[in-house]
Amino acid sequence: MSETNNSFFTIDRSTDGIYFTTIATAVGHGTTSQANIYSIIDENPFSGTVYYRLSQTDYNGVTEILSIIGQTNCMLSGLVLVSPNPFDRTTTLHFFQ
Repeated sequence: MSETNNSFFTIDRSTDGIYFTTIATAVGHGTTSQANIYSIIDENPFSGTVYYRLSQTDYNGVTEILSIIGQTNCMLSGLVLVSPNPFDRTTTLHFFQ
């Protein structure tokens, strides 16, 4: 597991899967070969189907969308865990209530 030139990660939320609003960012660890853990809590979850989009931005400003996940009945009082870390095209969001 590693990161290369990772400035930050962004989590966006949407009710339609098209128009997203940023709800959290996490500062990246630059370039490292160590595994790192990132987590966020959606403090204001919506009811119904909610879409979360994960993206990663390099120091040069290039952003890559890594994953869009739809979650039904997302009124959570707990944690969203994103794995694996670092993220890849098989990224999973785990929702804990």
